[in-house]
Formats: sequence, C-alpha cells, structure tokens
Amino acid sequence: MSRLDTRFLVRRAFADATQTKYKNAVTKFRLWCRGRSWNDYEDLDDLLTQYIHILFANRAGKGRDQAVCTVFGLCSYNPRLKPFLSRSLLAIRGWGRIVPGESHPPLTWALTALIALKMVVDGYFREAVITLVAFDCLLRSGESTNLRAQHVIIAGRGASDVKDGVVSLALVKTKAQRPQYVEVRDPEVARLLKLLVDTTPGNQRLCSISTQSYRKLFRRTLRALNLSDDFVPHSLRHGGATRMYLEGATFAEVKARGRWSSDSTVRRYLQTGPALLAALQTSTGLSKAGKLVASDLVNALLLAFTQRH
Repeated sequence: MSRLDTRFLVRRAFADATQTKYKNAVTKFRLWCRGRSWNDYEDLDDLLTQYIHILFANRAGKGRDQAVCTVFGLCSYNPRLKPFLSRSLLAIRGWGRIVPGESHPPLTWALTALIALKMVVDGYFREAVITLVAFDCLLRSGESTNLRAQHVIIAGRGASDVKDGVVSLALVKTKAQRPQYVEVRDPEVARLLKLLVDTTPGNQRLCSISTQSYRKLFRRTLRALNLSDDFVPHSLRHGGATRMYLEGATFAEVKARGRWSSDSTVRRYLQTGPALLAALQTSTGLSKAGKLVASDLVNALLLAFTQRH
C-alpha cells in the first residue's frame, strides 16, 4: 500500500505561482544556511533575521519580496513555525517602512494602443491583441497570456447564455484558483479578439510566446517608444481600472470587473491611479500618436499587419 500524502491539501492552499516563488526563496535561504547551525526555532529566527538584513544590504533596499517569500515560504512548509519568527516578521515590516512598496503607474488607453501598434509593426500581432484585451478586461499578465481560443465565448457561436454581440472570457488560470468570467467591453477589442480566435485552434493559446517572453517583449516595446521602464504588464490592469473609475464606474463595479477580493487593493488603485495618470510624463507627440491610433484601432492594426506581410 502506497504511503498517504498528507500535504497535498495544504499545498493547494496556495496558487501554483505562489508555491513556485516560495520554493525558490526557501531554496536560496537553505543554500545560504550551509555551514551555519541552529538548535531551535529561536536560533532559526536569528538566522532568518540576519539573512533578511543581508538581502536588504546587498540589494540597496530593493527585493523585499524575496524576504517575504522566504519567511512565508518556510511557514507554508511548517505552519506551526510562524509564532516563533517574531524578529524576522518585524524585520520585514521595518523594511517596508524604510522602503515603501512602489505602485506601478497605470497606462492610458492611448499609450496602450500605441504599444499594440508597435508590437504589430515588429511582428507580434497576437501579443498586440492580448495587450489590448488585458487593459480592457483588467487581466493579470498570466491570465492574458494563457488564454486559449476555447476560453473566448462569442455570442451566436453556440453560446446561448451570452447576449447578442457580447464577447466574454472564461478565465481558467486565475490567482483565486477558480474559473472566473469577464466580458470584453470595447467593441474594437472584441473584433480583434474574434479575428484571433478565428485563426487559432480551440486548444491552443492565443498568445504565441510564454508569459516571461511577453514581459520581455513588453519591456522592449516600451524602450523602443521611449516610454518609462516603470511601466510593466500590470500597468495595463491598473490603467484599465483607472479608466473605468474616471469614466464614472462605481467602486463596486471596478472591484467586480477586476475580480479583487480585497477592498483595500481596489481603494489603493483608485486613490493612486488618477494622480499617477495626471502626473504621467510623455511627449506630446506620443500622446497625439496614441490618440490617433486609438481613434481607429482595428484599421490601424490591420493596416500595419498587412504592410508587414
């Protein structure tokens, strides 16, 4: 008789991505601990606190996430450990006070349209559409890049529960670890998404590259357009939420569309988003170009695609 695995339910308490981050962080800590001994949980707390200070010093105050993942990763392996790590937890809290976490600035719709056009010009039509979908539907980068054709529900194509003209997404891989659902609001984004679905077998991903490769492409595109490196794929989600709010959506509507479980997260977005957007420093030429692309989005992207091919 095989031995019963009594940890698989405990592991499932964490998303796959979180488990991976925890595992990597704890592995690095264990490697650092080689040659160092500890006798009890108090000794371990001392070692961990020392390690956190070394991380802080070596990274000039950046990289707090690794320290957090190390502490909570150890606790995920042994939940009884947390009450004994008081100094480590205080060190993490102190780090957060000295170097507050940065909120990635939101992108405007015009700049998002310009980024998409540049991707098409560079031969990444699928990724361009995914970028627009992420903004419109407030998607996380892993959610958008892992979309498959079968996850797109189009009215009139065997989806009797979908209203006429509505295109929706069934999100299978989410942070909440359960399937979620969101409608595409922008009709031009819906049209581009339909074109993508029509050229993709149902079981294949709409994005032709991995999530990690998409992040690299996004960074390259920003640099090619002389846009700030402060923008990241998550700026699409932040920008979409901010746009909804500025267009009159209620707090509850933004929270529901973004599928946030915490009011505090949504509140932080809606408090910082408009201010960050107002302070956004982009050249007048880029702003005008982005608005021009956004005014005739489908034709602009299809023309760029046709000229490339």
